[in-house]
Amino acid sequence: MVVDTTKKKEEVIAEVDFTGAHTTLYEGAVYLCESELFTVEKLDYPNRRAYVKKTEGDYYTMPLTIPMSRSWKVLREIRERGSSSSMAK
Repeated sequence: MVVDTTKKKEEVIAEVDFTGAHTTLYEGAVYLCESELFTVEKLDYPNRRAYVKKTEGDYYTMPLTIPMSRSWKVLREIRERGSSSSMAK
């Protein structure tokens, strides 16, 4: 569960799959929920809760997934090929 602690009364704002939660919910992460930004303040592993507070900013933390990391690898390979071919000219 994701618990908003911004106000005096805590409020559950989301539920996240436990097996994938570590990729989006970790201390210091900027979490996006219903178009609002929250900073993850504290994790309570035994009770499976992440405590967050509203924040302002222009970015949020995106999890690095396997397909995304493959995309970076392909992009790096294309960039390397482009620089080596331009050097050959």
